Amino acid sequence: MPHLRLGPLVRGAEATGLFVIKGFEKQAVCASATNRRARGPGLHHVLDGRTGLPTNDILATWVVADDAAVADVPATALFFAAPDQLAAIHRFAYVRVGSDGRVDASADFDGELFT
Repeated sequence: MPHLRLGPLVRGAEATGLFVIKGFEKQAVCASATNRRARGPGLHHVLDGRTGLPTNDILATWVVADDAAVADVPATALFFAAPDQLAAIHRFAYVRVGSDGRVDASADFDGELFT
């Protein structure tokens, strides 16, 4: 099965590694990150609809699902909701990076992190 190399893995403002998704075949990957489309310090495109402010707890997400329409929803929703809440709605695997530097991945995420 092909592997999909993604990166760089960003923690804070610095690229700190790379990860590889293994067993990637006939699936889609969607991602979102707060360091993309930034409008200034602390200002980016991922807004919390409850406050109208940019979110700051999660920095980036990557989601693998059977198709892009399914993968895109949790790629954004993982900034605001717990993964187990979203898993009740969609089937997907994920990696997300918190603003504190922690990397959180689902048990079924078939990949490796290289730092």
